[in-house]
Amino acid sequence: MPLFNRLIDAIARSPDWLYENLEGLDEFTSHLLMVSRHCQPPSQQVYLSIHRSDYMLGTGNRLQQVEINTISSAFGALAPRLKELRS
Repeated sequence: MPLFNRLIDAIARSPDWLYENLEGLDEFTSHLLMVSRHCQPPSQQVYLSIHRSDYMLGTGNRLQQVEINTISSAFGALAPRLKELRS
């Protein structure tokens, strides 16, 4: 997984690659790309990305990755609330 996570990170930090490969995919994605083109690039030097991969059994009972989900570091702001759930 470490190499796969590096790949996802590299793709996320390569807007030109994303524009070239996702343009025209569908209306929703095209709109997101348009918004991205009009935004300032991020100025932060440190990033946090939490990845979760979903798998299903494929042909011959082999695991097949069907989805990857990322969670923004902004989600971390909910951590204090999670403690309250334990009480």
